[in-house]
Amino acid sequence: MKSDPDSSRDEMVIKILRLLSEIKKLPVHPNIPTTANKFLMDVCRSIGFESFTSSLLPDVALSLDSCAFKPIKLVSKMVSLYPFMSITVSPIEWQLEHFGEYMDRSMDSAPDARVPFSPDRWQREVLDAIDKNESLLALAPTSAGKTFISFYAMERILRESDDGVLVYIAPTKALVNQIAAEVYGRFSKHYSGNQTLLAVHTRDTRTGDLQRAQILITVPEMLGILILSPALAQNWTSRVKRRNSFHRARTRRCGLGTNHSARSVSDNWVISDGRGLLCQKDILEYEKVLKDVVVHLMVHDPNSMKKIISSLTPRTLTDPGADVSPSKDEFLEGLMSLVCDLHKLDNLPAILFSFDRTSCEYMAKSIVKELESSEAKWKQSSHRWKTKLAEVENWRKLEKVRSAQRQKEMRQKQEHDAPRDDVSSTHAWQATFHEEDPLADFSFAGRPSSKEELEDTIRDLSGPWLNTPDWAINALRRGIAVHHAGMSKAYRVVIENLFRQGFIRVMISTGTLALGINAPARTSVFCGDSPFLTALMYRQCAGRAGRRGFDLLGNVVFFGLPYSRVQRLVLSRLPALGDSFPLTSTFILRLFNLLQGSNYADFAVRSVESVMNLPRISHRSDMGKDQVLHHVRFSIEYLRRAGLLNHEGKPTNLFGISSHLYHTEPSNFALVYIFESGIIHKICEQSSSVNAEMDLLLLLCHLFGRRYIPRNYSQPEVIARLMTKYPSQIILPPLPSEIADKLQGHNNDILRMFSSYALSYAVEHQSSLGVDDTLPLNGPTANTVRIESPFIDYLDSTKITPIARSIFAATSGLDDHFTSIYDLVSTVRKGIHLHEHAIPSMQGFVDHSALHESMQPEHKLNAYILDFYSHGQVSALAEANGIRRGDVWYELQEFDLTLKTIRTSLQELLIQLSLARCREIKDVNELLDLEAEEEDEENEEEDGIEGFKRPPKTSPGDWKVYEIFDRITRNFGEKFHEIFA
Repeated sequence: MKSDPDSSRDEMVIKILRLLSEIKKLPVHPNIPTTANKFLMDVCRSIGFESFTSSLLPDVALSLDSCAFKPIKLVSKMVSLYPFMSITVSPIEWQLEHFGEYMDRSMDSAPDARVPFSPDRWQREVLDAIDKNESLLALAPTSAGKTFISFYAMERILRESDDGVLVYIAPTKALVNQIAAEVYGRFSKHYSGNQTLLAVHTRDTRTGDLQRAQILITVPEMLGILILSPALAQNWTSRVKRRNSFHRARTRRCGLGTNHSARSVSDNWVISDGRGLLCQKDILEYEKVLKDVVVHLMVHDPNSMKKIISSLTPRTLTDPGADVSPSKDEFLEGLMSLVCDLHKLDNLPAILFSFDRTSCEYMAKSIVKELESSEAKWKQSSHRWKTKLAEVENWRKLEKVRSAQRQKEMRQKQEHDAPRDDVSSTHAWQATFHEEDPLADFSFAGRPSSKEELEDTIRDLSGPWLNTPDWAINALRRGIAVHHAGMSKAYRVVIENLFRQGFIRVMISTGTLALGINAPARTSVFCGDSPFLTALMYRQCAGRAGRRGFDLLGNVVFFGLPYSRVQRLVLSRLPALGDSFPLTSTFILRLFNLLQGSNYADFAVRSVESVMNLPRISHRSDMGKDQVLHHVRFSIEYLRRAGLLNHEGKPTNLFGISSHLYHTEPSNFALVYIFESGIIHKICEQSSSVNAEMDLLLLLCHLFGRRYIPRNYSQPEVIARLMTKYPSQIILPPLPSEIADKLQGHNNDILRMFSSYALSYAVEHQSSLGVDDTLPLNGPTANTVRIESPFIDYLDSTKITPIARSIFAATSGLDDHFTSIYDLVSTVRKGIHLHEHAIPSMQGFVDHSALHESMQPEHKLNAYILDFYSHGQVSALAEANGIRRGDVWYELQEFDLTLKTIRTSLQELLIQLSLARCREIKDVNELLDLEAEEEDEENEEEDGIEGFKRPPKTSPGDWKVYEIFDRITRNFGEKFHEIFA
C-alpha cells in the first residue's frame, strides 16, 4: 500500500504533465520569457522528466521580457531542491502505472478540412473512400468515431443533388430514434419540389415518405423488404447511393497498471525518451512485447508465471465464496450498497445491465423502497428537518397575510398608482419547497436544467395517455430509471434525454442500451448472470462506460456473478463473423415477384443476376455457382408444384402470405398448402364460430407459436399439479390427423424433389466431384487399394453403389433412397451442399400431430398462445408455462404481428380475387368505393369489418375465412395490449 506522500506526489505529477500537454496543444504560442521557460524546464527536471523537456515544452521563440511573476527556485546547480517531487521509477514505468487514462489515444491524427476535428489515419482513409464512391467496411472499437462517417456521407448526398438516397441501417429501434433526432439536429435543406429530408421505417413505426426522403433510417429486416419491393424497384432502389451500417469491434484499453509487467519487458521494449509521452500506439506495441514475454515464461519458466499470477490476484478472489452466486436477499442488499459506493466515489452516472425485464423493474423498486424508507426514518428523528418544516409553515402563514395585503392594495389602488410587488417573497426558497420532493441525501438525481420543465415532463408521463407506472415516476424523481422494450416509447425517449443531461444517474437496462445508443456513463455494471450475457454482449455493454469525449476512464463492475464466469467473459474471444445460407425458397419466390412486379426493372434484373453469378454462396461455404443454379432450379420446381408460381414464373394469389411471412419458413409454406387443400375453409365453415375460432387458433399455434416446454415442466406429475393451480393447459394439443396427413404427403413430395436434385447434380458433375473417399470429420482418405480375395469378390458383387449418398453412410446398407430431409442433408456425399433450413420440411409439424400420438416426441410443444388467448394472464404463463417473465412480451408480440400480417395478406388477396371477378373494374380504389348492392341481399349485414369493406363478388366461404382470422387477430391484440399497455 502506498503512503500518502507517494499518492500526493503522483497526483501532482499527473496535473503537471496534463497542464504541459494542454499548453503544447495550443494553436498559437506567444513569445515566452526566458525566465518562464527556464522555470518550466526546472519543473520537468524536479519531477523526474528531464529527458522529456524538449517534447513537453512548446517550440516557441524566447524573449528577454521579464516574467509576470517571480518563479520559485526549484533547481540549484542542476540538482533538484525538492527531492520529494521526483518520481522514484523510470518515466516510462511511471506512465504505465499512473498515466494510462490521460494518454493521447489518437492514431496518427492530423487536421482535415472535411471535418471539424483532427481525424485519425484510418478515419481519413474512410473519408477518401467515401469521396471516391467506394464500398468500405469499418471495424473499430466503441467510441472510436464511426458514426461521424455516416454523417459525412449524409452531407455529401444532400449536397450533391435532391435525388440521391442514403440508407442508415441501425441494429435496434432505440438507435433508430436517436440517429433520427441527430439528423434533424444536424441537417436542414430547402427543396423546390416535394422531396423531404428524412424518413424512418421500422416494423411497427413509420415516419415520413421514404420515396420522397433523401435519408432513410431503418432496421435490417425492413431494408430486405424494401430492396425486394417491386413498387420501389422502379423509382426508388436505383436512387440509393449508399447504405451505411456500423458496428463495433473489440475494445482495446490504453495503459496497464502493474509495475511487474513494466519491469519484465523493460529490456525488450525500447522507447526513446526524447519522443514524448506515451500514447495509445506505444501501448499497442508494448502489449505485443508483453505477450511474447508471457508466452516465453509459460513455456520455459511456468513456476515464475504462477508466482506472477498469484501476486496480481487479490486474496478476495481466491476465496471459495467468490465463485458462488448470491441469494436474492443478498443480491438486493448488496445492490443498494453498490450504488451508494459508486455515488460516493463519483462514479455515477452508471448503467446497470440485467437481461431480464422483471429483474430490472424489481431492482429499481428495491432501490427506491430503500431510499424512501431511510428518508422517512431520518425525517422522523431529525431535529433539522422538523425545524425546516416549522420555518416553511411559518413562511406560508405570513405569505397568506402578504398575499391578502397585495390583493387589498390592488383593489384600493388609485388610477395612476402602480401596485407594489413583493419580489423577495416570490423568489424565496420556501416558495419552491415541497415536502414530498425527495431530499438530495436520499436521491441519486443530478441537477435538472429546469425544474419547471422536469415537472411538466413527469406530469405528461403520468397522464392517462401514457399511463407510466407510479413506481417508475417515483424512481424517476430520485434519478433512477428502467430502460427496456416493454416500457413505452415516450418514457424511454424521456429517460434517455434526462440521462444525457445528467439528471438520471442510475439507469437499469436490458440490452436495449448496448448497441450504439448515445448514453455516456462512467460505470457499466453487470447485475447477475444470464444466457444473453455473451462475450460480445459484454463488450457492447462495457463500451457504454468511459465514452470518448465524456470521461477519461470507464469502470466495469461485475455484481452477483461467480468469479469463474467473469473470467470467461473477459477472456473469451469474440465470435467470428458468420453468415447463413441465403437461398431459401421464400427468397427465390420474392426474387420472382421482384422481377414480375417491377416489369423487369434494371435494378431487379441486376439484383437477380448478381445472385446467380456469385462465385460462392457465402464466405464460409464451398457451394459454387453450378450448385447455386441447381438449387435455384429445384426450388423453382417446388414453388411451381406448391402453386406459388405459374408456368410463366409469375407469383400466384397466395404468394403474398408466404412472402410477408418470409421469416417463418417453413411455416409460411405450410399455411399456404393448407389453404390450397381447402382445410382452412372447412374449419371456418363449422356451424359454431367459437369452435372454428379455436380450431384455427390451434393450427396457427402449431405453425407460428412453436415453443418447447422445459424438461422440468413436462413431467406428467408436474403438469397435473400445475393444471390444478393455474388456468393453463400447458401442453399444446396435437395437430389434427386430417391436417397432419396432408402435410405428410406434401413433405414426401418435397423429399422426392430435393432427393432428385442431389441425384441429378451428382450424375451431371460426377467427374468434378471425384471419388467420395474422404472421411467427413478428420479428413484422411480411405484406402481404396483392391485386395484379391474370394470374400472381397463376393462383397464387390453385392455392394451398393450410391451416387448421391456418402459411401461411408452406404456401408450401413443405405442406397440413394432417403427417408427424411434430415437423412438427406446429413448423409449426402461430399461436394453436394444441402442445408436443412433451406429445404421447407414439414416433418416438424407432423411429429407433433395425432398421427404420431403413439410415438411421443422428445420435446412437447408449449400451449402458451392458446392459454393466453383463453385467460390473458401473464403470471400464469410465467409460472405454469415456464416462460421467463422477461420473454413473455417478446413471444406474444411476435405472434400478434404474425396475425396482423396474415390478416393484411388476406385483405390484399380478397381484393385481387374481386378484381379478377370484376373484369370491368381496373382501379382498386374504385373497387373499395363500390356500393353494397353488388352483393346478395342475405350478405348485406356483412359489408365490412372495422374499416375493411367486403370486396364485391367475394364468395361467402372466403369472407367467412377472413372473418375468423380477423376475430382471432382482434381478440388476441386486445388481450395483448390490455396487459402491456
